[in-house]
Amino acid sequence: GVAALTLEDTQLPIPFGAAEPRISIAEMTARLRSALAARSDPGLVIVGRTNAPKPGVADDAVARLTAYAATGVDAMMILGVSDADQVVAAAEVIPLPLILGNVPTGDPRLLDLDFLAAHHVRVVLQNQPAFLASVLAQYEVMQHLHAGGDLDTLPHPLAPRTLVDEMLRRPVYDEARRAYLEGESRPAE
Repeated sequence: GVAALTLEDTQLPIPFGAAEPRISIAEMTARLRSALAARSDPGLVIVGRTNAPKPGVADDAVARLTAYAATGVDAMMILGVSDADQVVAAAEVIPLPLILGNVPTGDPRLLDLDFLAAHHVRVVLQNQPAFLASVLAQYEVMQHLHAGGDLDTLPHPLAPRTLVDEMLRRPVYDEARRAYLEGESRPAE
């Protein structure tokens, strides 16, 4: 059921004090070739991922992108892009679909869908805004309640139960609960 997976060149775990060190190009290309050889589902998308586009390492970024693309991966995910010129440079060296991660909003071209599409970009991740907004809302609600506020004066509205049920796929959960906890044979497909 997995549609895609990424393999990254970040050395993990990151050594104390290190700024996201990367494994060697040879090790990363071996990992990518291994994943491609092990793929049994032709619909599985294998994505090479790098955080190479950092200031002062343009040659390393080009070398990594070129080598990873040459393995036959289906797409490349690039973290650390700080301006649109880096996207142009990546698109010039690899013809694969690009996924950009943690894209800053300082360069308006990085949010221009026509520009991005023209440079092979198919997905742009913008630092998980929904998650970050929910953390702030949770913090403010808890601060409000801790300070003696009540539910009628919360700083953020509460989601209606129908939306919660939809987002949590309540019917699927209820069916699985009945099947596994209340003795029915199994959930419907």
